[in-house]
Amino acid sequence: MKVSDVKLTLVLAAFATVSPARGNAEEELLRLLPESTSYAVVTRDCAAAWSQARLESHGKDAEGVAKNGDFWTACGLAPEALAETPVSCLLRAETRQAEGHAARLIAAEAETADQAADLLKRARQRLSDAGGAAATARLGKMEGVKHTWQAEDGRESTAVHLLHGNLLICASDVALAEELATRLDDPSRTGPPALGEIMRALPERGAEDRLQITWYGNPWIELNAAAARSAEDRSLVATAKRHGLDAVLAVGGVVSVRTSGDVFSHLIVRTEKPHRGSLRILQLGPLEQWELPQWLPQEYSELAVLHGDVPAGLRYVGAVFDGLYADGTEGTYEDILADLKDEYGLGVDLEKELYPHLGPRVVWLLGKSRDETPGPVLLALQTGSPEKVAATLRLLMEGDPDVQEKSVAGCEYPLWQITGGGGVPDSGVIVARGYILCCEDVGLIHQALAAGNSKATELVSAADNLRQLAGPLGLGAPCMLLARQSAQPRPAPDPARPPGTESIVSWLLFGSPDASALSGLLGRAGDAARSTTLPLLKGFPVTIGYDTPHGYWFFSRAPATE
Repeated sequence: MKVSDVKLTLVLAAFATVSPARGNAEEELLRLLPESTSYAVVTRDCAAAWSQARLESHGKDAEGVAKNGDFWTACGLAPEALAETPVSCLLRAETRQAEGHAARLIAAEAETADQAADLLKRARQRLSDAGGAAATARLGKMEGVKHTWQAEDGRESTAVHLLHGNLLICASDVALAEELATRLDDPSRTGPPALGEIMRALPERGAEDRLQITWYGNPWIELNAAAARSAEDRSLVATAKRHGLDAVLAVGGVVSVRTSGDVFSHLIVRTEKPHRGSLRILQLGPLEQWELPQWLPQEYSELAVLHGDVPAGLRYVGAVFDGLYADGTEGTYEDILADLKDEYGLGVDLEKELYPHLGPRVVWLLGKSRDETPGPVLLALQTGSPEKVAATLRLLMEGDPDVQEKSVAGCEYPLWQITGGGGVPDSGVIVARGYILCCEDVGLIHQALAAGNSKATELVSAADNLRQLAGPLGLGAPCMLLARQSAQPRPAPDPARPPGTESIVSWLLFGSPDASALSGLLGRAGDAARSTTLPLLKGFPVTIGYDTPHGYWFFSRAPATE
């Protein structure tokens, strides 16, 4: 799926006026979707005059899509065509057919059957003017129209139109059109199981919601298709499943834009529980009070604060370490622990001397980018026994020729600075302010310890507001808080850095992926989330997250700014 696809949906929906809560029209469209659906985006109340949209800049994206022969234009449903007819509900989706190829569909629900018929008539005329050939297509008990034409790459392209009352469906594949026709005749039809679960958990439209976009994705449909085509992808998918990431059944959510300009997002990552493999690292618990560390630096790109059983989570970190830093060689992490514990070596048993003293709070922070590379990552783990952690750290670091012991003003324990070399900044680790701070750029540690974060109070207040919004859902206390300084997308990741140093959760919420880390989990489905929310984010987005029996639920708010 191209980012521009969802931007186009966003543009069409941007004229939305206040309407009733999510109702039968949208649910009926969603139930049309087969289990092979890899993603879907649904908008309501697509009004006529799209030139009046608040997001006028996206009109240029739409023009580019049309020039590139996108499916919207190819099937005769270009933006200008939809703008001529009132469309109350619009569905954009992609599926994987039995033979493995992707098939796309658009379903536009007009206000009346006559308007839907008029929309089809003008779509057919556009295809005819473009040189397409039309023929009647038998689709089960129904009849449709199949259009064929030569695409710019010389291949034959297809668009099959199916009219059912006030609903016009267009599919890029005859088999998909036949399946949809059969589902139209089946009153007991349901959409993909995980989609239904996600939709039932989403909030209804409120009186202040000017625009609402609902999206859904099943990453494994695309990932399994990729594995069937490529040995490299096959290995990647096998590794992801071995780590337990196939517990992620689906992702979905709703993005609402209020009349005030505030952007609210509710996202659900539907998972099977209990988790296995690497997902067991997330031993999260309720975060009753935020109590953000006052040592946070003034500037950073992303922040995540989690609360959980850190020693329990560390029992399962080995597989992740092996995958990221040992080229997938299993047992490397365990070998390192054994070498450290060896009486002829350092004689340090991390599982007894360090891990039990960590937690329950974890801080993950991405520093500000200075150029075209991502900023440094800082990981801090709370400790109730700083003297014991500092003593263990000394055993690990002292005597290493690449490590320098340095004092930091106001800190009881030393900073251990590790030489980078080759243009790589020195990294560092220190026990200070009740945490053990580890960072790949020692400069960020100095920034954090030099001055407190004046935004901490603002973040706590914003998180409490979100918690009140989530309260009626009965989710209990959140387990994490995420926030971001800037709504601008960060530069592409440095391929020299190990994959996975980016936060998957923060990508979901803020649209800043490390492709290598995400390809094993979310695939193309995440494009819907990123390109739907990212163009709207202004201000200082704040997110709270819950660990529920059915997966992870996130609530975000990006306040309007002038």
